[in-house]
Amino acid sequence: MDIVTVKITGLDEFQKVLDRLAPAVSKRLLRTAMRSAANVWREEIVRRAPRLAQHKQGGKNPKKWRYAGELAGLIGMKSSTPGNEMEGTVRVGPTKRPFWALFLEFGTRKMRARPFIRPAYESKKAAVLAKFVEEGRKIVAAEAGKSHV
Repeated sequence: MDIVTVKITGLDEFQKVLDRLAPAVSKRLLRTAMRSAANVWREEIVRRAPRLAQHKQGGKNPKKWRYAGELAGLIGMKSSTPGNEMEGTVRVGPTKRPFWALFLEFGTRKMRARPFIRPAYESKKAAVLAKFVEEGRKIVAAEAGKSHV
């Protein structure tokens, strides 16, 4: 599976504010901005997630049938800001439970791909960056206001 990495640089003002703060506070603010921006992708993936009819994986037992519509509810986010550096990651996509989402995204030798994650990524790149910058500015403004009080 391809992992898509987005690196945002050039936010010097945001970095200066983070450098002035205690490391724990800086990481919390960075994580807040990252998660807010990544949520734009999560919402788009949920919107694009296939909502198919039931899949009779369990044969005649309806309790074991899988509904692809449930996939939309299983799109999650996990963020981390490891170490002492001011950087972090947010993973957005299906949780471990619906591993079959990867079959929809990439296809199999017997089934054509029905991508929904990659198109969501491509369509919202600019919006995610804009949201990160917007959240960064809010954080900078809030912290600047606190330092003058």
